[in-house]
Amino acid sequence: MLTNHLEDKDVLRAINKSLNRMVKSGKAVQVTAGRGRTFRWLSWGWLDGIRNKRLVTMAKQRKLGDIVNGWRFTKGRVTVTYGVEVCEHAWEPVESFNWYKVCLVGWNNSNYTLNAFFFDETEAQAYKNSLPELPCAGHAMRKTDGVTTNGTYSIVSNKVSFVLKPELMVEELPTPFEMFKRTQLGPAEYYKKVRDEYSTQQGRQIMTNRITNY
Repeated sequence: MLTNHLEDKDVLRAINKSLNRMVKSGKAVQVTAGRGRTFRWLSWGWLDGIRNKRLVTMAKQRKLGDIVNGWRFTKGRVTVTYGVEVCEHAWEPVESFNWYKVCLVGWNNSNYTLNAFFFDETEAQAYKNSLPELPCAGHAMRKTDGVTTNGTYSIVSNKVSFVLKPELMVEELPTPFEMFKRTQLGPAEYYKKVRDEYSTQQGRQIMTNRITNY
């Protein structure tokens, strides 16, 4: 591109400056001198990183699809670099499950979360059915003309997410459902341990937050 816009001598000068910078920074080394001098590229760290990740991918003792204590061994997050598939590997729940909250459906279909959450949809439904169907139902509900209206309730389900590190001995860990209960009902330190020590980087990003607004 430069040769289409600059004199050849200016292009060569820019290339020489660039090569000299690479030599000073240790990215390249000059092999031959004089006119037509040649260089060898040294900065192959990025390729070593890919190679090491590939070796780790192939060295896992667990087999893909292994199921232990409610956890399945998976590829986890997968990246492909120059045609090479690199797997992070992870333990993920065999079965997906949800937690539930009950909301008051307000004016303009806005949801107001009530002070309760449930691990079982049947329990959430029973709680919803027990709520009084009274005008306002204890909440300030009114339309734009000032007329009050009965409150209606809905159940909202939320998916639970866990992605744990592949080196963990899941035989010694709780089942996914029990781990979720402990992260929500147990001390905050346990939740932090699961998030910071047990979870992969991807797991930390998508792990269900501790439900602290109840």
